[in-house]
Amino acid sequence: MRRILFLSITVLLLLILSACAGTPEPNNENMIINIKNNANFDIYGVEVNILEYSPTGINADGSKIKKRDSLSFEFLAEDIELDGETTMEVSILINNNTKNNDNLIPINKKTTIELDNNKELFFEITGDSIEEADLKRVN
Repeated sequence: MRRILFLSITVLLLLILSACAGTPEPNNENMIINIKNNANFDIYGVEVNILEYSPTGINADGSKIKKRDSLSFEFLAEDIELDGETTMEVSILINNNTKNNDNLIPINKKTTIELDNNKELFFEITGDSIEEADLKRVN
């Protein structure tokens, strides 16, 4: 009986831990874009727009994205064609009101990226204010 209980608890803990490991990994069916917050102003979320596909990353509790925290965006081959060069636009959510589009401020810079399966790209947002926000590619 103790053995079954111990095994059940172990399996339950493994399931919980695997659910917490939510960072996507690049594979043949996706592409990952990581954006790190290195800005000196409050950011509550980030929207990435590629080929009319616009996922938004926010904290579940609506809190701001802490400096040095990263958001990962997974683009699936079943949603968009991961082939060729395109433009990426990034916008910043400046407060936790996700229903008001006035709170989503685009970074005044379009970035050219190469779409491909099994690829991972890294960017950071920098600047001292939303007006000075910049998106930089990092390796």
